[in-house]
Amino acid sequence: MTSNSRSDRCSPKRLAEHVQTISNLESHLAADVKETDLPSELQQAFDSLFLCKSSAVPVLIDLLSPARHARIRYQAAGVLGLIGRQAVPGLLEALPDKQTQREVVFALGQISPTSEEILTPLQDLAADESVGMDVRWIAAASLDRNGVIMESFFQTRSLPMPFEESIKCLDA
Repeated sequence: MTSNSRSDRCSPKRLAEHVQTISNLESHLAADVKETDLPSELQQAFDSLFLCKSSAVPVLIDLLSPARHARIRYQAAGVLGLIGRQAVPGLLEALPDKQTQREVVFALGQISPTSEEILTPLQDLAADESVGMDVRWIAAASLDRNGVIMESFFQTRSLPMPFEESIKCLDA
């Protein structure tokens, strides 16, 4: 086996090295970092985690911790969404944790095509008034994006439809 094989790239030791790289660079992130401002070394660490697919899911879920910089949490959620179906079991397991629920819901909403396994918890969260509005909105927007019409959710709360502004820009 070559040193570039997937098993070498995704060994527990390499996964720990990627997380260490992320941790080392995290302190350099400003509070208002935009997506395009992500340092290339940090992006490379996330890219490497993406290539590890299901092996990296537990590590990425740990990166959703509220103790992490918002940019790290957002990037980890995005990578989990890109990993797709392989990330679903870990994300569903992490879903009840109120501290990371917003990022988990965001990641679940990025996975396409969605299945009942994902749609049901998202529908439950969108309807649960004990959950924060941000989590409910992300869940409803994800459902809407996946063809589950959530217009009444947004209308009854006087909230804009998720992609309404984007459509207005395209029409202009």
